[in-house]
Amino acid sequence: MNFLKRIPARIRQWRKKDKLNIEKGSLREFVYLDEVSVYSLVASTLGPIAEQFTDTDTSSWQSEVGSSVGAGVGVAKAELNSRIMNNQTSGTQVVRKSIVQATFKQLYESELESLSIRPIPGDLEHPKIHNMDELLATVQTSADGYWVIDPLNLSRGKLFELEVELDADPIFRASTFTSTILEILEENADLFGLDVAGELVQMKSVGRILEKLLAGLVPIRGKVVDYCVIELDDKEWIINRLLLRDLPSQDQPLTHPVFVVGVAEQALFWKDIRRILFSNARYRILCRMGQTGLQTTWTPVKLAHILESVIPGFSKQVDIAGIFALATTNASNQTEPAARSKQQLMHNALVKYADLIAEHFQIKLTTKHKDEIRLLADQHSSSFGNQEVRLQAFKAISAYLASNFHFNQDSLLFAKFRQAALADAGIDITGNSTPFPSTQSAAADTTSLDRFIDSEFVAIYW
Repeated sequence: MNFLKRIPARIRQWRKKDKLNIEKGSLREFVYLDEVSVYSLVASTLGPIAEQFTDTDTSSWQSEVGSSVGAGVGVAKAELNSRIMNNQTSGTQVVRKSIVQATFKQLYESELESLSIRPIPGDLEHPKIHNMDELLATVQTSADGYWVIDPLNLSRGKLFELEVELDADPIFRASTFTSTILEILEENADLFGLDVAGELVQMKSVGRILEKLLAGLVPIRGKVVDYCVIELDDKEWIINRLLLRDLPSQDQPLTHPVFVVGVAEQALFWKDIRRILFSNARYRILCRMGQTGLQTTWTPVKLAHILESVIPGFSKQVDIAGIFALATTNASNQTEPAARSKQQLMHNALVKYADLIAEHFQIKLTTKHKDEIRLLADQHSSSFGNQEVRLQAFKAISAYLASNFHFNQDSLLFAKFRQAALADAGIDITGNSTPFPSTQSAAADTTSLDRFIDSEFVAIYW
């Protein structure tokens, strides 16, 4: 009898074990999770989200004891039956609350097969490529989301998963750096050889600008580990690096690194942001496409787009200011040689501005015109102190050209010319010379090789 009583308990244990095996998924530790995005995506695709789940196990045990007594007298018979039944019922009820990690698991499993870029199954062998013809044939026939991805299929709103080397954008590094050690530098200015009245004031100003523009957002760029971009038949493709492993060195195509970029909310990180973003550690990310296809440029400070209409080229200058925020420069110490140097830069910017206008309107400048432009540039070469005086200097040049050649002055177009002329001359938005112009040019050349997947971060985990 004891053995029979243990059978229902054994059955319940087996059921629980099987249930655990079915529900067990990949091991994930989240460092960032956007709850609003997760709940919104699940609700839009799967319907209502359960707040809690109830597991109930019930077992019943029934026993029966019966007896019969009979008597007969002649042809008459009498019989008495008795039956005793015993019912025992036991049950357990467990209430499990639904949390965002469980909801993310539900979202991930429901969308796994429809991800634009998805994990490659461990048992899937990569195609063997031995020459460029085989590579071209594979690219044209295998755009399946595993080995080859057509950028045109990366449409806005689609989900994808990738492994990346996570890093903060340089502008966020500069902002964090200035906010954490600026006080130390200020207290020990003599030790570091800094000019408190000049250089630290400029650094504080840049730090405040960056902090206000970021507004609690963290610009992130993650270098994709397994994929790169190649160009075949005048079209770019995202391919897995394993496809290039067997190619001979002479057939290796030019590759472009791919970066997943976007802004994350600082409050949604589950761990110290410095441990996550400043160590170049590898993480898996689930993102939603913010723009269709690959991008060649990316603006980390989204608020800069608003100011772009007021100060054309502002976002580019903010990037430069962030990268070189902590570079020491003597521009703030207004000695006479430094002032003369900045006057020469402003003179060059004004002359370049005239050249840009002439090139756009196909104006042929005579020697007389060039001499008069240089004379105007000399007269306004000291107008580099603020935005207003610089604008008046440029207007003097454009007014001279308009009076001699009669063209319509497009304010937005001319603003772009002003910004391009200042950048070419090496003057930033504050009127100071930009440090290390050769480094900036090299950085611009390197950046042109990069390709960006502009995204919205849903989750970062490992």
